[in-house]
Amino acid sequence: MSFIIKNHLYKESQWNDEQSLIKAHIQTGKRVIFTKHFRDSLEDRALSVGEVYSIFKNGSAEIIQGHAPGTYAIGGGSLNSDEVRVFYGKTKSGKTIHIVFAITSDGKYKFVTVYYPSLEFFENDYKTLRSAFCFTPVKS
Repeated sequence: MSFIIKNHLYKESQWNDEQSLIKAHIQTGKRVIFTKHFRDSLEDRALSVGEVYSIFKNGSAEIIQGHAPGTYAIGGGSLNSDEVRVFYGKTKSGKTIHIVFAITSDGKYKFVTVYYPSLEFFENDYKTLRSAFCFTPVKS
């Protein structure tokens, strides 16, 4: 059995550039893929696509985590096949949300899920992972 370390700061030095590119992509109405899980998450959390997009349009979208392929659990026990970024933001109605966003190997963007952050996992700023969750062994 082998383990990899889940490093939530993957490619942190590139986040500002990625953030700008992703925001511009969304703000100009370019195509973004919505996974089924993302669509289900919107419904489960009573959020609209417009509310999610509002964090990119109002400037509050901020990358707070980055994950290499195979290091982020995406549901059903499977791991991500693409690079993942987690965005923090405040919607136009004032809700704090996190959006899990994938960058595919061929340069496409995918919304993976959206959720309300919990103080169980995050500090009061809802951006900083509590230390107990920063480096977690993940079975590969």
